[in-house]
Amino acid sequence: MAINARPTTCAVCDAPLPAQHGRGRPRAYCSVSCRTRAAQLARTERDAATYEALGVMADATGAAPLGRTAAEWLAASQERDRRLEQLREEATRR
Repeated sequence: MAINARPTTCAVCDAPLPAQHGRGRPRAYCSVSCRTRAAQLARTERDAATYEALGVMADATGAAPLGRTAAEWLAASQERDRRLEQLREEATRR
């Protein structure tokens, strides 16, 4: 890929990017929901790395540890995401 080449697919879902007219920063996401999802993923990864360095997962206030390591928290979060995706797929099949 050339240095100045513009992406042609969404960085989150790989859908084709809508045409961009005029000047400005090239699109990276096909929709607001993909942009939001990318920000959530980046935040989760950043938080997981921080908590991994601390060795435990703190609660939302940071006051008390939940007793889970960041790896355990991340695995639970990924399992929840997989289950939500399954539920969405089941709902669209109906």
